[in-house]
Amino acid sequence: MKRKVVFMFLNGAITEPQRQEMDLGASVMIFQGVGGYDQACEKARGFVEEGVYIIELCGGFGAKGHAAVIDAVENKVPVGVVRYDSFPGYEHKSGDSRWFKG
Repeated sequence: MKRKVVFMFLNGAITEPQRQEMDLGASVMIFQGVGGYDQACEKARGFVEEGVYIIELCGGFGAKGHAAVIDAVENKVPVGVVRYDSFPGYEHKSGDSRWFKG
């Protein structure tokens, strides 16, 4: 069975989650696009059920978004993040200022 790894990215234009897969021989790289933190948490829970090895989040996720995904997977899968406290795609603000609704 191939090891599945996930890279999840945010894009506000995404209304329905978008998934692409790349077969790397011994593993499969899953690219998952989501439209916000709620979709990210939902997809992350599904990845746990699917048996993924690890989830990496794009720089658009702030600290609160990263924490929300960790909570969603209940620490069953490691969740890393490419961190930008000043993300260029969000006018040099954290993704939390755009996506966190708490």
